[in-house]
This record gives sequence, structure tokens and C-alpha cells, in this order.
Amino acid sequence: MKTIFNKFAVVALVFFYACGSTQSEVKKDTLVKQDSSKTTSTKIIPRTIMSNGFYAYYVLNNQYAGSPESKMVEKWVHPFLDTLLIGGFENARSLFSPGAGPMGAQWNPNADMLIVAVFKGELDTSTVAFSSNDFPINAQFRMVEKKSIDDITICWFVIQNVAINGMRHMASAKEVNEICKMKKMETSSWIKNSCSVVKISVKAKQGNQEVIMRDYLLLSYGE
Repeated sequence: MKTIFNKFAVVALVFFYACGSTQSEVKKDTLVKQDSSKTTSTKIIPRTIMSNGFYAYYVLNNQYAGSPESKMVEKWVHPFLDTLLIGGFENARSLFSPGAGPMGAQWNPNADMLIVAVFKGELDTSTVAFSSNDFPINAQFRMVEKKSIDDITICWFVIQNVAINGMRHMASAKEVNEICKMKKMETSSWIKNSCSVVKISVKAKQGNQEVIMRDYLLLSYGE
């Protein structure tokens, strides 16, 4: 992974085609952006980030976007992250939150997904590792490090829709219990019988502590 620093550092790129591992804790963000066409800089006033966070969004904010060209995603993602930094990541309706389908599942999704991990405080970026369904994602991914007064690092990658379809599965009894506890849901039979799930995780080292965040995408398909 290659690291480049200016006002914020960029560490490595590539879209994800694979699978992954493990636990969670969540919240918000901060950024200073340099306008390459001018000598002056544009300062984005962020919301205060209180803790680490883990989020998922449809690429281009469109659940039927399919798999757009990488250049289109590149053009969209940076302004989108800026918007999240100002408005709060949790206010943009993460796909880990309830959707429009039964029991809050995402209904008939047909788009690549942007996965975002927000780290508050010290972070060893070389230790950041994403996984899915407890298998490491053996692919490079774009990781954007944004330094500010709040010392925030944002890591993100894109899961292609074809990979999501390959990873989704019926939840095990253990996963159902974890999902209900994590998402504060009381009814588990629908998840077990009618919903497919994808577990996404990220882990990294912050100081002497290993931080693990995870959540589940709940997906439902039908007429």
C-alpha cells in the first residue's frame, strides 16, 4: 500500500471482488480540502467526531446504479464524503440501518456499495484490513486518510454488486442472534427464513489496541 501526504493522505486504490472477518462501535467526521486549481484552500467545517464509525451506502446514492465505471465513482465519492463530513455520517441513512424492505432489509438492491470506516485518533493505516463473511478481502482498496484538528482517518472501498450477490447467504442461528442484538430487533424468524445477509468487518490497530468494527447488510428480493 502506497502512502502519499498533502493536506490529507491517499493510501492505495482498487475495487473489491472478494470476501471477509469480525466486531463494531460507531459515529462522525472532519476534513480540509486543497483546491488544486487555486493557491487558496477551501475549508470544510465538519461535525465533531466523537468515536469510530462504520457505514455503507449505494454508489451514486442510487440503489439501481448497477456497476458504474470507476471514473464516475471517483468523481462522485470525494464530494459525497465531504457532504458526510459536514452533515454527519449517521444522518445519510447507512445501509446498515433499516431499509424499505420487510423488517428493515434493503429491498431489491442492484448497485455497487461504498463501505466507509471512520477512525477517531491515532491509527496505523498499514494494519487496516476489511473482510466479508469472516474471510479476508484479498484485494487492494482505496483508503483516504484525512487529517484534521480532530485527527480523523477515513478508509473506504467499493463492493461490486456481483460480489454482493456472491456473498449473500441465509443467516445462521448465531448470526440471527447477533443481528437482532446489534440492530435491536425483536423478531428473528423472518431474518432466518426470508432474508439474505452479508457480514462486513474492518479491523485496525490504534495505539496498542486492536479495533474491530462489523455490521450486517440485510437484503431482500421479490416482486
